[in-house]
Amino acid sequence: MMLFDRKSLKRQAREAMRLTRPRFWAVCLIYLLLTTGVEGLIHQLSSFRGSVWAEFSFFLFFCTILYNLYYVVIYFGYNLWSLWTWRRLNPGAGALIQGFSIAGRVIIMEMLIILRMFLWVFLLAMGMTILFFLIPVPAAYVLGILLFYIAVVVIMLRYALAPYLLADFPDDGASAAVSRSVEMMRGQKWELFKLQFSFIGWYLLQSLLSGGVLLFFLIQNGAFSTAISADNLWFYQSVINSAPAFLLSNLIVLPLSLWVIPYTSVAQAGFYDTLCRQNQSYEQMPPL
Repeated sequence: MMLFDRKSLKRQAREAMRLTRPRFWAVCLIYLLLTTGVEGLIHQLSSFRGSVWAEFSFFLFFCTILYNLYYVVIYFGYNLWSLWTWRRLNPGAGALIQGFSIAGRVIIMEMLIILRMFLWVFLLAMGMTILFFLIPVPAAYVLGILLFYIAVVVIMLRYALAPYLLADFPDDGASAAVSRSVEMMRGQKWELFKLQFSFIGWYLLQSLLSGGVLLFFLIQNGAFSTAISADNLWFYQSVINSAPAFLLSNLIVLPLSLWVIPYTSVAQAGFYDTLCRQNQSYEQMPPL
């Protein structure tokens, strides 16, 4: 197993981010507008009850599917920007749409990952069911659920490097990127997990800020004046999904997100690049 100096990796990520033009936070803002902004618009349209949009539920469903495919490609583009930023190639905001040149391969890669994860999760669920049947005690349930979540995290880490491998070797196809990710992550999952977990403080701060805003809106609308029940869950949901709550809960964490998102993304790209170099399998690839 190869050991990584996380502090050095994160320091190099920060240094690479400072060299970007346009600035990393501007690229991240464009990325958020292209993803969260579009998602919020679809979400608000689908929440209009009793309006003319209620008659176009199929249209909104189609838009949701189309958005998910679009998001996969844009997210690949952001990973590409992160990788080129780490390599000091100063990619610019145009990297965000580079994935559309190989959109088919990007989408197939994502579908292969989802399919593999579904099969693994299905097998894990079957194993848990057998365990609960053989040992019907509460302690077995708690242990089984804990082991299930740990196994899911391990499975997700197997495919974490697939986007970078597809970016470096697009002509090899989506399946090769997924398989190579599995191979490269053998013995490295714990190292990548520790790198990702080292950002937990930032994520908790984001959750506290966003959750505080949503709690404020719930209190202002008298959500806790009566006992919580299944009958009024729709009311809580409508308050949380309202346009003011959605906008403010996202705006309050925006300055933090403009730092955390590129920081974590460039650091993970650095993990991949460092692993490639140490394995002597690195190949500096031209832009897609």
